Amino acid sequence: MVHLDILLKIIQIAFYVVAAVIAIMTYIKAKNGLLNAVNTEYQKRVIERLSNISEELFAEFDIASEDSWANDNIADIIFSSVNEEALRNKHEIITNKMTISGYQIPQKFLNMRSQITRFEFDPFIPDPIRSMILEYLNSRLGALSKSCHIAFELYEKGLSEGNYWDDLDGNKHWLHNKIMDSLRKEGFGIDDSQAKVNEIRKAIQNYFNSFDTISRT
Repeated sequence: MVHLDILLKIIQIAFYVVAAVIAIMTYIKAKNGLLNAVNTEYQKRVIERLSNISEELFAEFDIASEDSWANDNIADIIFSSVNEEALRNKHEIITNKMTISGYQIPQKFLNMRSQITRFEFDPFIPDPIRSMILEYLNSRLGALSKSCHIAFELYEKGLSEGNYWDDLDGNKHWLHNKIMDSLRKEGFGIDDSQAKVNEIRKAIQNYFNSFDTISRT
């Protein structure tokens, strides 16, 4: 009788142990399944976001795109406002009684600053790629700001010396060339910038390839 009681207790203990193991394994499986589902959804969002960023960055170098560099009107925007102020105050400028107050900030500057803010805090951009994007945009914006300011100072100085007044509207072509020359010296001419964007797009492609298990088997 005593042996039967012991056997029953052993059977009960074994039952509870098996039940506990099954419960733990079920929990682990459910947890892993949930984590896998969350991770899969997250990676889908990352891939979608990076695809959009790749297209957004390249649009500037797509000649068929509305955002193509060929449609840039930075010189027009900057120096239209400068010319308006210059015409109103020609005598004062030539006689050095006043200087031009400044120039209108082009929309391109604002767009790039918006991109920097969006990409800096976007949770769906992997950090290595984020660093490449922010390095490119910040450096490019700095080079663009510097180049426009240099062209503005040269133009303002020329106007104060009595130059460029005969064809104010036509000066935008000269100013555009000045900006582009300065950008090339800073390493951000059209070809330079496109090469940097292609490096980012290549990094994005490599990230996508890391999920391609078929071609790696």
